[in-house]
Amino acid sequence: MVNVDGSRRHTFPEVFSEDEDPAGLAVFENSFFWANGTQLFQTSPRTPKERTMLLNASVSAFSVLHKSQQPKSRYSACVPGSCSHLCLLSPVHPKGYKCACPEGMSLLPSGTCSDLKLVFSSGKRLYVLKVGFMGTAIERTLVQEHPRNIYLLDVDWKRDLVYWTNAEGHLFCSTGYSGEKQEIWTEQTVCSANVDIATGHLFWLACDRSVIQRMRIAGPDTRALYRASSIILHLLLDWPKRVLYWVESGKHLQSMTLDGKNRQEVWRGTWTADTHMALDLGSSSILWTTRGLGKHHAASAVGRSLRG
Repeated sequence: MVNVDGSRRHTFPEVFSEDEDPAGLAVFENSFFWANGTQLFQTSPRTPKERTMLLNASVSAFSVLHKSQQPKSRYSACVPGSCSHLCLLSPVHPKGYKCACPEGMSLLPSGTCSDLKLVFSSGKRLYVLKVGFMGTAIERTLVQEHPRNIYLLDVDWKRDLVYWTNAEGHLFCSTGYSGEKQEIWTEQTVCSANVDIATGHLFWLACDRSVIQRMRIAGPDTRALYRASSIILHLLLDWPKRVLYWVESGKHLQSMTLDGKNRQEVWRGTWTADTHMALDLGSSSILWTTRGLGKHHAASAVGRSLRG
């Protein structure tokens, strides 16, 4: 250790063992922090042989965060309430900060950390599955049970609404998982729907899968955005970027804005009806499976890269 002006050099040879290969080192106040690849330690320069293990896990990089290390400013970017758990100053973020969550929790757009939950239907029942760190299922809770089979479509977590259809293709929604349900009238039976979290509008396909339609729930008011010349196999909604993606039988991946404009071909590839597809909102990537080959593929939604 040496002062920034090059004076007063100090050496602490007893901090590390001869066979240790530190993966990182940090100094804060009167403590050293370092990792050896499998554990994270803390020790004092005065008693370097007396180390305290802080974490028994693989650590490749770390930083010490403390209020005293933050830049001096009259106004703090991390005002109370900005984040539910951890607020990190960020010079590249438009707000000047970004939120972070403890291990095993997920960050919501509101800046709140929450346990990861999956909602799924099975037969006549609707379940909520709590997922822990590394994708481990922790708890499954039955939240709805119906007299006949239901098919979950989407969840509007901002307005606490759940959308599903029955076996006849009639569209329903409920307030929360256990709230009162109501039927939403449509001229055609519904087989696919995605909710725009920003506005609450539904983008849906009738069971003939020939027209992409938008429904204003407050109205309700339905508008046809696109009429296909063949069957639409998949419909994906990227609501943060205000874009719809769809796969039409015999055609390539296409997209348009949520008002039905700027339609374009995004990626040149073909899919079959039994292909499973999903949209990763975080990376704006579309993932799909190829049946029989045991492979998973991901194509960039902007059509610039393909990973297999």
